[in-house]
Amino acid sequence: MKDYASLDELLQDLPALAAKPGDALKDTEGLFMLEESAGRRLYVKVDRGEVTLPQTPDGEPVCTVCASESDRLAVISGRMKPMSAILRGKVRLKGNPAPLLALIKTLA
Repeated sequence: MKDYASLDELLQDLPALAAKPGDALKDTEGLFMLEESAGRRLYVKVDRGEVTLPQTPDGEPVCTVCASESDRLAVISGRMKPMSAILRGKVRLKGNPAPLLALIKTLA
């Protein structure tokens, strides 16, 4: 995977990256909120394989990820393992992480 310099750069590529594995996300649905320590909130929606980046949520997130931009990018790029990030307190999750993990797996 490309080593992204910023979360915005990754999010710009995310819909195309998620579409590459074909049917890997066909049964995955959910709205995810990415919350940074600075208070910035971004949303990613997966609806049966289609990934969009809504400006405003249309419902409650199934999973909220709280982390700094650098820690989030480290997990997505594979420089930090997700479980290690959670156990070390670098990433905090609220809600059901299963659909989010399916999305991350398609990016690897």
